[in-house]
Amino acid sequence: GVEKVSACNFPNIATLLVCSYLDEQKSSKDVAIGAIKKHFHVLYMEARKANPFVGSCTKTVMNDVDWDFVEKYNEK
Repeated sequence: GVEKVSACNFPNIATLLVCSYLDEQKSSKDVAIGAIKKHFHVLYMEARKANPFVGSCTKTVMNDVDWDFVEKYNEK
């Protein structure tokens, strides 16, 4: 079965989103955390062009990620 991940185990929802993505990708290939950061920045730039509010939301999520936690989580 699918293991449920509790949000209580993560610093915040943004970090949970990144860790959940890493869990999904582990079965297919390794994903570099640096690449995720770059993709987040591109997503922010495109979202900002589309709509200032969507850009602001994307930036908030991007800035809320606890990257140190993500690094440690990815090592397991």
